[in-house]
Amino acid sequence: MPVTEKDLAEDAPWKKIQQNTFTRWCNEHLKCVNKRIGNLQTDLSDGLRLIALLEVLSQKRMYRKYHQRPTFRQMQLENVSVALEFLDRENIKLVSIDSKAIVDGNLKLILGLVWTLILHYSISMPVWEDEGDDDAKKQTPKQRLLGWIQNKIPYLPITNFNQNWQDGKALGALVDSCAPGKCPWLPKPSLWDGGIWALNFLVFIGNARFAVIGVFLLVLVHCKIVKGTENDSIYLPKCMSYRCSHGLV
Repeated sequence: MPVTEKDLAEDAPWKKIQQNTFTRWCNEHLKCVNKRIGNLQTDLSDGLRLIALLEVLSQKRMYRKYHQRPTFRQMQLENVSVALEFLDRENIKLVSIDSKAIVDGNLKLILGLVWTLILHYSISMPVWEDEGDDDAKKQTPKQRLLGWIQNKIPYLPITNFNQNWQDGKALGALVDSCAPGKCPWLPKPSLWDGGIWALNFLVFIGNARFAVIGVFLLVLVHCKIVKGTENDSIYLPKCMSYRCSHGLV
């Protein structure tokens, strides 16, 4: 399906959904330090929540001091610089993202920053079930995730992160595999005839962890199926299915 001007617009629905999705991912980690992000575009501007998020994810402290009450713009820029320097020392590479972009609320670059954190801390670093350290080192994050999915739902021919997910069967089967019996109203995956309705059911799962998965599924619906191209967003729902099912979000 070709990309339309509406899909690429600044207010495209899938972009807002992606922002909400990334915000939820951040808040899942920040809740252990009693912090919360309401607006991802503006709430990282003083650097404090970003620093807190990095310390939670890395289980390390910042390498240098920062302003606890950054009331002035220069203080905010310095705080964000501390966070970005921390990422550099952790060998997490960022492209075209500087402190000014975060303080000024450049949403595109902020989403890029959060995606980099997700890729590193939720996909690249953990050793997953049925996987050894050597396997993790040899494979790319996408290869690792694809292998894990194939082990979870071996009865479905999953070979990619695009066409195999468009009818809803694979997503429903994966969630059911991670949380057996949590969706008793859903038909067995083998009986599904496809369609967006299957994804909509998953959004309303009562368990808070799996509500997060529902949001990620919406990213797929509004971004992947609408745009019809393969990019980072496609395998985030599957990664979160794994993380949520093991209490790792």
